[in-house]
Amino acid sequence: MNGLMQDQPLNIPMILRHAERLHPRKTVTTRTDDGVSVRTFAETAERARRLMSALVSLGVKEDDRVATFCWNHQQHLETYVAAPCIGAILHTLNIRLFEQDLAYIVDHAQDSVVVVDKSLWPAWEKVAAKVDSVKTVICINDTPGAVPEGTLDYEELIAAHQPLVDLPDIPENHACAMCYTSGTTGHPKGVLYSHRSNVLHSFMVQMVDSIGLSETDTVLPIVPMFHANAWGLPYAALFSGANLVMPARFMTPDALAPLMVDQQVTLAFGVPTIWLGMTEPLSWRRSAGRWRCTPGSTATRSTRSSPARAGSCPASSCASPTIPARRCPGTARASARSRSVATGSPRRTTTTTPRPRSSSTAG
Repeated sequence: MNGLMQDQPLNIPMILRHAERLHPRKTVTTRTDDGVSVRTFAETAERARRLMSALVSLGVKEDDRVATFCWNHQQHLETYVAAPCIGAILHTLNIRLFEQDLAYIVDHAQDSVVVVDKSLWPAWEKVAAKVDSVKTVICINDTPGAVPEGTLDYEELIAAHQPLVDLPDIPENHACAMCYTSGTTGHPKGVLYSHRSNVLHSFMVQMVDSIGLSETDTVLPIVPMFHANAWGLPYAALFSGANLVMPARFMTPDALAPLMVDQQVTLAFGVPTIWLGMTEPLSWRRSAGRWRCTPGSTATRSTRSSPARAGSCPASSCASPTIPARRCPGTARASARSRSVATGSPRRTTTTTPRPRSSSTAG
């Protein structure tokens, strides 16, 4: 006998509809040459639906692989949503691999469409000469000038298509995304994520005994979107309603520090080397002391008890490859009800005010 309650497949279209319905005014901010570009979740969803229509018109079918060769930015997030929502499989390519490894990965995965940043075109061009499976290249024009000959301009492509309204009914165990290993023996190995696994990961990221991502947060994923789906942050942000801040190709400490301060980032995620390099750029900023580095593995007593500037975590706390920088609460709200949220073992102190719980469910 089967149960009759909440028979809802856990898939990416569910997250998309949830973000459209409950968090339409939350924002995605991307660093650009001229400053930042800001789009709401509603605008992001519409653009993703336009990309869905474009991919379908290009002949992308269920189970086809749509690869990305991109930095963390608005268009990459849209592809994160669009490809799985039409039953295709998102394949994030590691931009830092050697061209021989990338060529093997692309051909082994049988990628048919690749979305490439123009700033990464010289690297992609070397790979393209060695692969046979790719039929279409969509270029994101993130640097001045026209896109390379033989490619489709991303913005022109989505502008020429209407948003896809009716999404296919995708089983939750259907393949959603694909990543390949690096630094292993022999050839890289592919791993498939299901829609269900990505949704459950998004739930986990929002749990207080994990990261505790919530609607009150502004999150900066410095971890690349090709690295384990950016630790689940893009989907989790859409699900929870947390604002997203994307660094794009501006990955130096001198670019990241003002972005964190100006956008009032509450959570930023990167490997230890990122935060070690952020110490100096943040040291002269008035807001520097508002962040602390907390590791993803068991924290030391000193890490948990004393706030530190981003990047100044003790050596013992850098054993884990997952280190978020967290914004500490301002003194103006110190009298508000506070809660301690665990991220693995490290702890975050934030201030919150009670609010009524919503009875709506994601879908």
